[in-house]
Parts: sequence; C-alpha cells; structure tokens
Amino acid sequence: MDPIDFANTIFTQTVKPPKTFEIECEDMDVADLFEYLLVVMTNGLKIKYGNDDGKVDLTNLSDENLKLVNDYFHSFGFECMYVVYPIEAENTINFKDISYQNIEINNNTQLTDMCCPIKVKDKIYAIGFSYYR
Repeated sequence: MDPIDFANTIFTQTVKPPKTFEIECEDMDVADLFEYLLVVMTNGLKIKYGNDDGKVDLTNLSDENLKLVNDYFHSFGFECMYVVYPIEAENTINFKDISYQNIEINNNTQLTDMCCPIKVKDKIYAIGFSYYR
C-alpha cells in the first residue's frame, strides 16, 4: 500500500493495539523501508498536528504528542525513535554523514543504523525507526 494511503488509514483512526496492522515489506530493502516509514511518519504528523496548510512545526510538539505518534507506529509493528540536539551539536556531529541518504547501505545494514536529521529553528531532530518488540 502506498505510504500516504497507509498513513491515512492508520492516523485517522483511534490508536489500535500493537501489531494490529501489517506493512507488506518483504520486497523492500532496508533503505526503502526506512523511506516508507519516514513518509508514513511525515503524513501522520500532518494528519494529527498539521496546520491548515498541512505543515508541522516539530518544536511545537510535546513529548505526549510524540508518544501518541509512537503508539500509532506500534499498531503496525514499528517504533519511532528521535533524539533532539541543540543546534550547537553541528559543531561536533556531522549530521550529513549520519543521514540515511549518505551512508553506505549493504546487506548488513539494519533499520536502526539509519537516521534522518531534520533542522528546525534552533534544534536538530535525528529520527529513526526500529521494529517494535
């Protein structure tokens, strides 16, 4: 299922128990799965917390908001993880080097090895995913 349609199916309902839904990801490599989850998360955030233009300001989201998003992710068997860094972290961490778009992906690459750094105002959000256990 298209990730936008999947997000619409999941995030327009009340949160369901863990692993209620299933993503058909057998034919996806880890990079495709990561990007699929990123699109689901982006669209889920737009559905739950987007303004009239569908834009979401991550800095306005509370821990409770992000916990709810994670509960939705649990409903299809995944965990959404994030770390928030102050903008000054750019002085010690090269976020471009750790971005999923710039790492070498091979047969040993795990979903948890990938992250998507997003700079918003004075913060950097490093977003990643894992399988829900």
